[in-house]
Amino acid sequence: MHVWLMRHGPAFDRADPACPPDPERPLTDRGRVRTERAVRGLAALDVSPDVILSSPYVRARETAEIVADGLGLDRGIIRCTPVLEPDRAPRELMKELLELEGKPVLCSGHLPHLSFFASEAIGTRGEALRFKKCATAYIDFMMGLDANAQLVWHLSPRALRALGGERPAKKARER
Repeated sequence: MHVWLMRHGPAFDRADPACPPDPERPLTDRGRVRTERAVRGLAALDVSPDVILSSPYVRARETAEIVADGLGLDRGIIRCTPVLEPDRAPRELMKELLELEGKPVLCSGHLPHLSFFASEAIGTRGEALRFKKCATAYIDFMMGLDANAQLVWHLSPRALRALGGERPAKKARER
């Protein structure tokens, strides 16, 4: 089973007094653009989920929609599930994946949940992988969901943008 774990894009700042409650925080305009650019990298890697599972939090749902659009997939494959909320146990997501009977799945979620899930899947403890916003990991459950999986790749948003054809900005020379 192929599973891609993607952290949501940059969202409205929690410190802003006008910030809505956490589940309702949307992506910023800049966050949408950065997510679209990262998804171009996923397209270059031929990421092709049959299902996109998303946290019900607004920023994760918006990220899932950008992923579907950027990969040329129907938004109808997006399923919101509470098992991808930030404080859920990794085992809950594992149970939901079992119900998908081996279909390739992309999960749009949050920290620390994605990191804990990845760590448990590959047989490590704690937060083995750190996910910046839009970072994505590809985990292959070659022997099924009951055995340790293999981390195939874990890419930062910068790496994804580069794979999608974006050239890094040149840094100004020090004088």
